[in-house]
Amino acid sequence: MVAFDQIDFRDSVVGRQAYVRGSGLAVWEVAMLLRAHDDDAARVADYLEWPSGHVEAAVRYIAAYPDEIDAALADNDSYDLERLRQIFPDIEVFTVPDEAGG
Repeated sequence: MVAFDQIDFRDSVVGRQAYVRGSGLAVWEVAMLLRAHDDDAARVADYLEWPSGHVEAAVRYIAAYPDEIDAALADNDSYDLERLRQIFPDIEVFTVPDEAGG
C-alpha cells in the first residue's frame, strides 16, 4: 500500500482511525488544518513542521476516503457548548480578552 505508506491505523473511542505515522494527529485533523490553510499542503507541512510527504500522504488518504473524513469532520463540528454540557455537566466557559483589552 505505497499510497498510504505514512498512514497507520489506531483504535480510538470512536473506532478505528487513520493517523499520520509518527504523529498524534488523525488524518481528519490534518484535513481540518488543510481547510483552514486553503488546502495548501505545503503551508500545513510548514505549520506542523513536518516533512511534506507526511501531509501529502494524508491528502492522498483524504482523496481516497472522502466519506470517512467528512463524517469525522462533521462529528467534530457537532460539538457545541450544549453537547459538551451533556458530556461534562460541570463545564465552565471562560472568556479571554483579546490583546486590545476587549
